[in-house]
Amino acid sequence: MKRGERMMKRGERKMKRGERMTKRGERMMKRGERMMKRGERMMKRGERMMKRGERMMKRELPSADDKGY
Repeated sequence: MKRGERMMKRGERKMKRGERMTKRGERMMKRGERMMKRGERMMKRGERMMKRGERMMKRELPSADDKGY
C-alpha cells in the first residue's frame, strides 16, 4: 500500500498545481478583459478623431473628390 499512498500524494500535489494555474489564468483573463475595454475606448476615441479629421480635410480641400483621393 506504500506505493498507493505515494501516488495519492503526487496526485494531491498535481491538484494543487492545477489550482494555482487556474488562479493565474483567471488573473490573466481579468487583465485581458481590462485591456480589451481600454482598447475599445481607445478605438472609439480614434474613430471620433478620424471623423473630425475627415471633416477638417474636406473643409481644407473641397476639390478632393475630383482629384481621386
